[in-house]
Amino acid sequence: MCAIHQPNLFPRLSTLAKLFAADRWIVLDDVQFARRDYQHRVRLAALDDPRRSRRTVELLVRQYYGRSRHWAAVPEVLEAVLNTLDTSDCVADVAKTSTIALLTALGWSGKVLDSSEIPTRQGRSERLADLAAATGGTHYLCGTGGKSYLDSGAFDLGVRT
Repeated sequence: MCAIHQPNLFPRLSTLAKLFAADRWIVLDDVQFARRDYQHRVRLAALDDPRRSRRTVELLVRQYYGRSRHWAAVPEVLEAVLNTLDTSDCVADVAKTSTIALLTALGWSGKVLDSSEIPTRQGRSERLADLAAATGGTHYLCGTGGKSYLDSGAFDLGVRT
């Protein structure tokens, strides 16, 4: 099974659950921003001051989760994210790191692939179908919203060219 998802900085539990259930996570690392399209949810500015970003992330995570009964699992995840903030000014790199660190802390042993490395057809549904097929998996795990914008026929292996 594969899941295809844009990287999120400290993703929601529903996203982690979807990724955890998959053998492969294809990171949508090359999605084009389209105004008024599905991915037009949040735009993050570049990390202008990595030291300030590092300190802000560290303080916010400690503030929100420091008293959690599961805090013992958080410092390792946080450290991975902070290390990436030290070495990259790309928000996507930091978001990908946070997701992988959380999945690793949960014991996930799947594989991560980048969509930019996999050739695909044009079209949203066709592209996702090609990405899913590239993993050799038999199932594509999609969030509940996918039913409203995906053409399930594109995922039928008999339709492939």
